[in-house]
Amino acid sequence: MNLLDRTSKTRTLQMVPIHPAVAPIVRRLPLGASDSQVTQDWNQAREKLGIDCRWHDLRHTCASWLVQAGVPLHTVAEILGHSSMAVTKRYVHLAPKHLADAMAKLR
Repeated sequence: MNLLDRTSKTRTLQMVPIHPAVAPIVRRLPLGASDSQVTQDWNQAREKLGIDCRWHDLRHTCASWLVQAGVPLHTVAEILGHSSMAVTKRYVHLAPKHLADAMAKLR
């Protein structure tokens, strides 16, 4: 499994699993690139390409897709490094099926 060290502003170690499709790109990233450096590079690239997508939009999309795929909220929180479940719970509306599944388990 490929991991990316995405240590946060709070300096807590975050080893994030990398999807195999983007692993070759991650391997080309400079070691020790800070969040601000990655964001700055992303902004330069999107301006050159005319893409209207902020770095944070990518995190939001990732969280949304994980929730829609049925990944438990606590796992989404761990992957994205959310400091509280309250932040992650903003995405719960994207997967209402889990509520029906829970009720269906009652017999």
